[in-house]
Amino acid sequence: MSAATPNPFAAYQPPPSAGPAAAPQSTVAGRVKLVSVIAIVLGSLGLATTLMGVVGQFVGTRMQSAFTSFQQPGLPPEMRDAQQAMQAEMQGIQIRFRPASIAVLIGHFAVSAALLWGGIQCLRRKLRGRPLLLVTCLATSVFEVIRGIVQVIIQAQTGRVATRYMERVISSTEDRAGVGDTLVRVSEIFMGAALLFTAALILAQLMFYIYTARLLPQPAVRAYFEEVQVF
Repeated sequence: MSAATPNPFAAYQPPPSAGPAAAPQSTVAGRVKLVSVIAIVLGSLGLATTLMGVVGQFVGTRMQSAFTSFQQPGLPPEMRDAQQAMQAEMQGIQIRFRPASIAVLIGHFAVSAALLWGGIQCLRRKLRGRPLLLVTCLATSVFEVIRGIVQVIIQAQTGRVATRYMERVISSTEDRAGVGDTLVRVSEIFMGAALLFTAALILAQLMFYIYTARLLPQPAVRAYFEEVQVF
C-alpha cells in the first residue's frame, strides 16, 4: 500500500471546521450575547429609575409639604405633634442629601445610557462596542458602590426617624398589651430587610460588571469582534 492511499481501517478524522475550535467560538458568542442583553436591560431600567428619581426630587418635596400641612381631624395633640416632627425631620434629610442625590441621579443617567448603548453595540458585534462596554462596566462598578453608600445612609436615617415617631406615638397611648412594641420590632425588621436587599442587589450588579470586565479583554472575545461584522 502506497503512502498516498488512505488506510480504510484508520480512525475517522473530522474536518477542521467541526473540530474543537468551533465549540469555544460558539461559547464565546453565547457569553457575549448574554452580557450584552443584560447590559441593555440594566441600562433601560437605570434610565427609567433616573426619570422617576428626577420626578421625586422636584415633586416629592412639594407633596411632603402639602402632607405636613394637612391634619387629620380628631387627631390627639400628642400624635399631631409627633407627626409634624417626623415630617419635618424627613424633609430635612431630603434637603440635606439633595446635592448628593442629584449627583447620583446624573451619574446613574450617564452609566445607564452607556450600558444601554454599549450593550447594543456589543450585540451587533461592533468593534467599538467591546471597549465601550468594558470601560462602562469598570466605571459602573465604582459608581454602584458610591450610590449604594448614599442609599444606605439615607435609608438608615429615615428609618431611625420613623422608629422614633412610632415610639413617641406609642408612648402617648395606653398600650397595655404591648402591641406597639411589637409593631416597632416588626418595622425595624422590615427596615433591616430593605437594607439587606439593597446590599444584595448592589453585590449582584457588581458581580456582573466584574465578570463582564474580565470577559471582554479575553483573546477569544477580541477575535470574535474582529471577524466579519454583522449588520
